[in-house]
Amino acid sequence: AMSQTSTDPIANEDFLPDTYDALLPVEKLVHGEHNPRRVQPKETLEQSISAFGINRPLIVRPDPCDDLYYITDGWQRYQAAVSCGWEQLPVRIYEDTLEALAATEMESIVREWSTYEWAQYCRSLAEEIDTEADSKLEVARQVASHTNRNTETIRRYIDVLSLPEEVHI
Repeated sequence: AMSQTSTDPIANEDFLPDTYDALLPVEKLVHGEHNPRRVQPKETLEQSISAFGINRPLIVRPDPCDDLYYITDGWQRYQAAVSCGWEQLPVRIYEDTLEALAATEMESIVREWSTYEWAQYCRSLAEEIDTEADSKLEVARQVASHTNRNTETIRRYIDVLSLPEEVHI
């Protein structure tokens, strides 16, 4: 068993979600390339984690080669918890990228994603789905089958993201 100091938030069961797969050291967790959110966490999130802990595990998938885990959902919780001194974080582990993305989408329905975050998520799905499709419409149709968005919306998302990076902001 790991020795827990009383200052370690994880020593307090109330600070952890009801269910999670594992507690992973923060140095093994990295930002997933498919995580649409890159913004800094709000101060209120740090205050909440400091006072009440983490109520939802981070969604992660293991790196096939290294002993690392990519965060597909929970990057802000990760940053906030680290700045509160957490050394390990509760995670749900998904071996498969598409499964991790689907779980991330389920989480996003609970809290609103911006249109841009949705667009990035759809682009990630389009990259992950091994599609032979050449037409944007067919790619959009396949992505739509994995989400709760319609084909036309997804085609617009993918079109917008094919614009140069500096336009995205």
